[in-house]
Amino acid sequence: MGNRRDALKHSKAVSSSTESNSPTKSKEEKKPTDGEADKTEGEGGLTAWLSSSEGVGWMQFFVVTNAIILLLTTGLPRIWETLDFMTSSSSSD
Repeated sequence: MGNRRDALKHSKAVSSSTESNSPTKSKEEKKPTDGEADKTEGEGGLTAWLSSSEGVGWMQFFVVTNAIILLLTTGLPRIWETLDFMTSSSSSD
């Protein structure tokens, strides 16, 4: 991550130096730099939704559901074996 941050700082430094040399531009013509574009895109994206209370709730639901499915999938053969043993021992009496 350090390399990406360094590259971002370098690109901001280069863009600011080129903007100072160019003639003045109106506010409508200015395009956001990479860092500014990331900020505006990140505000309404998946990351923002996951950090909201609704996103956290859905993530908790996913984790609990995934754990239940994993336990059932790995434990199902043993569960069937136990049920077969219980039914066979009760019917033989």
